[in-house]
Amino acid sequence: MAVNAVTPAVASASAFSSPVTTDAPDIRAQLDRMTGGNEKLARSLVQTFLKDAPKTIALIRDAVKATNGERLGAAAHLLKGSLSIFGAPAAVEAARRLQNMGRAGNLAKAPEELLELERSYEELARQLKSLFPANAPPQKQAANKTRR
Repeated sequence: MAVNAVTPAVASASAFSSPVTTDAPDIRAQLDRMTGGNEKLARSLVQTFLKDAPKTIALIRDAVKATNGERLGAAAHLLKGSLSIFGAPAAVEAARRLQNMGRAGNLAKAPEELLELERSYEELARQLKSLFPANAPPQKQAANKTRR
């Protein structure tokens, strides 16, 4: 079943996800597009995401365990938006499928989809950590101004 065939609202949400692959250079390019090349903002987004995403994944895990579709849909929706910032299509799609399952109240395949989400998240987190090592200072941006 195609994801875009679920509902018009879900189909329009795909405009917020990026077709970019999860290769580290592409994640860097996606971050540069999203932040206008602002290294400090990109680093802040990554740090916040790496701190908050595990909490949201725990909410998703708890909702799946409790077979609570409403909580699953809400938590997956929240995570999907965060993931799309980084151009992580596999993780975004796993979150979208969990969101749809929760909204439909059909959680039969949610445990398997949760595993896919966790795998995709771990790969993204690894790549983000390699782009922004914890204690590395931000790179200075090249000045765009020319002196006259």
